[in-house]
Amino acid sequence: MLKRLFRKRDKADSPSTASMLYALNQKVVGEHQAYTRELAEQTNYLAGKNRMLNRQLQQMIVHMDKAARTELKKREDRIAKAENCLLYTISEPTRRTPISYAVFCLKKKNRAGWIKV
Repeated sequence: MLKRLFRKRDKADSPSTASMLYALNQKVVGEHQAYTRELAEQTNYLAGKNRMLNRQLQQMIVHMDKAARTELKKREDRIAKAENCLLYTISEPTRRTPISYAVFCLKKKNRAGWIKV
């Protein structure tokens, strides 16, 4: 039985283990290279998509920033306009007496009565 295991075989019998392993290795290497190419293509595609989405996001941020600044400016203008109206309205006398004002008015008392300063 040992003779059968260690005897020389004819090359025509069957492919040797080394050649089978070599063929298997070539197949695995080929599949790995194909997988690497496919992965590189997908990576490039995703990188391009990411650049496009980043540009769109930057444009949206710029647009939203402009809109927020415009709205803030409008609110500031309305507040400034309202303050002018309020100051004008408040500075009018609230009663018929000469010293009654909603906005403080500096007055000084002399012997004859109240005088505006």
